[in-house]
Amino acid sequence: LCETPKIRDRFRDSLTTHTNRMRYIGSFQGVGAKRDVHVCRKNSHILRICLFLGMGRSSNASLLKDFSEFAQINNVEISVKLHPRDSQRYSSVFPQGTYVTSYAEGFSEFSRAFDVAVTFPSGIISDLLYSELPFLVYVPPHKEYSATEPEYLPDGLEPTVCISSLFRKIKNMDELVREHKLILANFRKANGIVTNIESIELNLEDLIVE
Repeated sequence: LCETPKIRDRFRDSLTTHTNRMRYIGSFQGVGAKRDVHVCRKNSHILRICLFLGMGRSSNASLLKDFSEFAQINNVEISVKLHPRDSQRYSSVFPQGTYVTSYAEGFSEFSRAFDVAVTFPSGIISDLLYSELPFLVYVPPHKEYSATEPEYLPDGLEPTVCISSLFRKIKNMDELVREHKLILANFRKANGIVTNIESIELNLEDLIVE
C-alpha cells in the first residue's frame, strides 16, 4: 500500500517483480474534519508558531537563537517540537519557548493549536501536507542540509534558505495562507490524492474482494 499515486508509480517504475500488487487506496493522513486556518487567531492577536526541530543540534540551536530574537520584538507564542532522537535541551538558547516531545492526541489535534509551522527538511512534511496547517521549510546553511533536494515538496512550495526571508513570510500571514491553500489544492489534484473516507472505504472493499 502506497501513500500517493505518485509514490506507487515510482515503485512500479523502479521494481521488476510484484508491481501489480501495489495499490493506492487513499491517504489516511488527510482524513478528518477540515480545520479553519484562522481558528487560532479569531479570538487572539497572538501569532502561534510551532518549530519542528531536526537531529542537527547546531542547526537547532541556531534556529532557536534567531527565533528568540524574533519573539522579543513580535507578539508571538512559540512551541518547539523536539526530534525524538535529540535529547538536547535548548532552554538556555530559547527560554521563551514551550517544548514538546510528543503528541498527546495525535498530530492532527496537535496542529490545530497553531497558525503556522516551520520545519527543516524532514518526514514531518508529509504530516503537515495533510494537516492544512500553513508551513514553511527552512534549509539552513549547515552541512547536514547541504545536499537537500526540493523535489519532495509540492509545486509552488519552495524552501526558504534565508532566515530574514522566513521571518518576512511569517509576518505576511494572509498571503502565506492564500498561497498555501492554492498549493495544497494543486498538490491533491496533480497527485490524485483521495482523502474522502467514503471513497477510501470503497477502495478497501474492492481490495478485499480482489
